[in-house]
Amino acid sequence: MDAYAKECRELGIPFLYDPSQQVARLSAEDLLIGLDGASILIGNEYEFGIIEKKTGLSEAEILSRVPVVVVTRGAEGSTIALRGGTDEAPDGAVTFRIPPARLRGRAVDPTGVGDAFRAGLLAARRRGLPWELAGRVGSVAAVFALETLGPQPAPYAMSDFLARYRDDFGGDGIHAEVGRLSRA
Repeated sequence: MDAYAKECRELGIPFLYDPSQQVARLSAEDLLIGLDGASILIGNEYEFGIIEKKTGLSEAEILSRVPVVVVTRGAEGSTIALRGGTDEAPDGAVTFRIPPARLRGRAVDPTGVGDAFRAGLLAARRRGLPWELAGRVGSVAAVFALETLGPQPAPYAMSDFLARYRDDFGGDGIHAEVGRLSRA
């Protein structure tokens, strides 16, 4: 993990820092090195709490080091904080509160839910969606995983994904941009 972050810094490649399950074994110094040069920090509420405790940095101080901080919060959804002075938050820091997508049954297995959230979030960003919509896409991807046993959701069609997004978050106005996901 450290080697990849170092390589990205040396080559000027933007990277997402996600210490995930390793956060408990990493030292404060390791975490600070990982944050150095990261474009995005992502973690769940528990992991983020460990990062704050070990480094002694508040969320605002972490945001001063990393332009985008994403914290998943289980049934409470997630937050995406953008540092002020960036293209998407030019006038000051902004935090989007992303609601969770609704389950269509019962929660079966949390294994892989965070990975699915990240995949949805990054796929949406890659297609040019704004952070708020990308977070909602991540939420939908996460519930597909939560409703499935094992680390990967059962295969689903993009049309099913988009229908679920529309059911949970709407399909008009700004949400219509989510249709970009279906384009290669």
